[in-house]
Amino acid sequence: MEAELGGKRLDLLREIIPGLTRVAVVAAKTDPFTGSFVQDLQAGAARLGLQLHPVMVEGPGGFEDAFAVISSAGDQAVIIQPNFLPHTAAIVALAAKHRLATVSSYRTRQTMPRTSSAPRSSSTKFSRELSLPTFPSNSRPNSS
Repeated sequence: MEAELGGKRLDLLREIIPGLTRVAVVAAKTDPFTGSFVQDLQAGAARLGLQLHPVMVEGPGGFEDAFAVISSAGDQAVIIQPNFLPHTAAIVALAAKHRLATVSSYRTRQTMPRTSSAPRSSSTKFSRELSLPTFPSNSRPNSS
């Protein structure tokens, strides 16, 4: 079931991030379900005209390097494979550090550290699956 949701996650990101063109996916090298998870995302990305950048990690020790690669590649958002659920806090912190929106199927409620004094969005219905960093209006990342 999890693999089939990839296209929906990409749809959600595209709706919320204007000009979205590049999305990374952090997935486990050794998980037997990684292949179908990434393939579903690739199909969804192709359908939506998005570039998908799979970044495979051995485990949580690879998160820091993975997010650095994702950020330097110009990816605008990242989808996290669900088996990394126990590491939600670290993932959210890295996403905030690199100013990336994240999508996953986490069931816990994690929020990104606030990076501006802007009021919280009223779109709380996405809080379970989507974390979007907030930026001061003069420092929003370039979406080109």
